[in-house]
Amino acid sequence: MDKGLILIAFAVLSVLLFGLGLGLLRRQLLQKPPEGTALVLVTPKGGRTAHLGSALVIPNWHRVERVDLRPKTLRFPVSRSLDGVQIKFDLEIDVGIDTSPNSILAAAREVGTSSTFNVAKLTEQLQGPIIEAAGAALENELQAFLGSIDLGTPDRMRALPALEALLRGAVTAILPAGYRLHALRTTSYDGV
Repeated sequence: MDKGLILIAFAVLSVLLFGLGLGLLRRQLLQKPPEGTALVLVTPKGGRTAHLGSALVIPNWHRVERVDLRPKTLRFPVSRSLDGVQIKFDLEIDVGIDTSPNSILAAAREVGTSSTFNVAKLTEQLQGPIIEAAGAALENELQAFLGSIDLGTPDRMRALPALEALLRGAVTAILPAGYRLHALRTTSYDGV
């Protein structure tokens, strides 16, 4: 056989094997987060980068953390007594993480990643400030309504939109870094 032909066949086979090996290596190193999550890559020196799409992950160098971006519903019971009228309702808020890399990193630092994050932790962190803000909003808004509203069922519901608007502003102001308010509802409304 001709040595030139063997050399050409060897070169073609080498290029094919190299390409196949590079493709397999890329497939192993390139990670894409599932829908609704982001990847946070942590280097041994503590450097962090956030990725919404695919990320090149080097084994034994990067530690991969996942951050759940889907909104979570948190519930808080609120109860206040104003001028002898007891007001009770459940405040439900849907919070999620902004999709900018800085917001993802801030949320991961503040509340944790999917491996450490749970709704109870965020609820516990927000419970005191949110109930305090809801109480202040109730006092501000309902003091004006108490003199003008007949406490009958139809009139007391007029206070809800104004109350929810005040609560929306108060809750947005106290959310941890990187989080945003998706929705706010008052349920089981009883009182004024």
